[in-house]
Amino acid sequence: MLRNGVWLGRPQRVSTSRTQSTADARSFLALAYITAGLVIPGAVAAAGASNCKMVQIAELPVRVAQNELIVDGAINGQKIGIMLDTGAMRTTIPRSAAERLGLGAQWATGVRMTGVGGESDVESAVLSEFKLGEAVRKDWRVYVAGEIDPGNNVAVLLGDDFFHLVDVEFDLAHGAVRLFEPRDCAGVALAYWAKGDAREADIEAVDDARPQIILTVRINGRPMRAMLDSGAGTSVLNTVDAARLGVTPESPGVVALGKHMQGIGKETVDSWIAPFESIAIGDELIRDTSLSFGDLSGISTGGRLRAPAMLLGADFLRAHRVLVAHSQGKMYFTYVGGPVFRRPESASTAAEQSREPSKSGANSAAALNSRGNAFMTKGDLDHAMAEYDAALQVDPQYAPAIANRGSVKVAKGDFAQAIADATRAIELNPKLASAFVIRANGKRHTGDFQVAITDYTHAIEIDPKFASAYNALAWALATADEPVNRDGPRAVEAAQKACELSDWKNSTFVDTLAAAYARAGNFAEAAKWERKAMESSRLASDTQVAQRLHLYEQGKAWPPD
Repeated sequence: MLRNGVWLGRPQRVSTSRTQSTADARSFLALAYITAGLVIPGAVAAAGASNCKMVQIAELPVRVAQNELIVDGAINGQKIGIMLDTGAMRTTIPRSAAERLGLGAQWATGVRMTGVGGESDVESAVLSEFKLGEAVRKDWRVYVAGEIDPGNNVAVLLGDDFFHLVDVEFDLAHGAVRLFEPRDCAGVALAYWAKGDAREADIEAVDDARPQIILTVRINGRPMRAMLDSGAGTSVLNTVDAARLGVTPESPGVVALGKHMQGIGKETVDSWIAPFESIAIGDELIRDTSLSFGDLSGISTGGRLRAPAMLLGADFLRAHRVLVAHSQGKMYFTYVGGPVFRRPESASTAAEQSREPSKSGANSAAALNSRGNAFMTKGDLDHAMAEYDAALQVDPQYAPAIANRGSVKVAKGDFAQAIADATRAIELNPKLASAFVIRANGKRHTGDFQVAITDYTHAIEIDPKFASAYNALAWALATADEPVNRDGPRAVEAAQKACELSDWKNSTFVDTLAAAYARAGNFAEAAKWERKAMESSRLASDTQVAQRLHLYEQGKAWPPD
């Protein structure tokens, strides 16, 4: 699960029969068929082939909550949320939901599930009645697994053992997921809503034993296997494959996100966000974008042991209208607006953004703000500023863009205007943690450490997993100009928390920890951690870091009194 509550791990099942699971899904789908059949004339007209018919099986009203795709359903008469999760090979009930619903699960002998975050014990439970839309299934035995609660009253992860049996359309802009059975449509373009401008990508043949939607994408020109995973809130690249492209946590422009990712297992997984020159999906090319990466090694695809290089998540589906045509081995899609790849956010940040004014389209305030963030990640301040200004022309009260514009002004040394922007963003959204950090950065540069420390502390209260806020607080407490604002022990505590949240892989945070230990008077630890920070190639050649190490070795803090 990402920090915004999105289930990311993909369960895998071994050492048990898969035939029954597929048969269960086919039986349930049969109940969902609209026997009269809804013929979509657009498919016929677009194809120019009178025999092609797209028979609609069902339309599921879907809502997006914290990037989870949820439809309403019921188990044994109790209303639940059903999460549409094409990345899950088997439909599963989270353990927390089974307990909440009193399902009386029993251990499933010879079955295990693995995914992001490790392995989960597996149980099974019998649902006396399961309802999805108009369809009802009686006495259905379903697996129970997963160590976390996906939230949003989700009690079922509806997996690709269900979806691979039909053609599936994701039309999230209109709040719908539609199931189709095409008839006599071989060789016909099935994007019935498009006027000849639909993109296409081939998908691999589905293995009934491991039903997944696999396609080839190109990242910086290199082909890689990706899985269309509606259960992943944001798209993510595997750490190993990012490294093959020369992108590592220590690469320029890479920002640590901390332990954002958690799946079916108990462990949380670190993730980062990095700039990429291009990502091609079929014949759609996205240039100069940012994408998160993390360890996907718990997932395997297509009967292979290795993980997919990439998960195409719900952010991709939100930016497109998509038809997964299993009947043809193709995926059709058209761009509908907004950022294709979104940055993973904490639960609090996702809630903050949900309160912001929203506008759809490629030139919406949110999309322009996202493009500004991509330029900031690359260090291109001028282009970032232009995008944030453009976002505010669309929506002058879009708080994230106002705060981010303030961040550019901090980087440019315009501290008074940066503070003004951050303060305005806080007035519009008092729960925007990043705005407090940006204002504090401006205050610190003007020498007002007391207010800066208060703002950093408030940002942490809003988002207790905001690693950068802990780091900034520690630096302020360790290096404040006035002795009255210095607090070595508290600085050590905050710096350690920042390092823990980034799994001790952020060299800047380690450098801060060294400064904190020096302010606390523990110069041996200060020198030790400064040498550790200098193992990073970026800091090894930094003369200021070398000067700090020299001070620590002499038993002096930085800056010296």
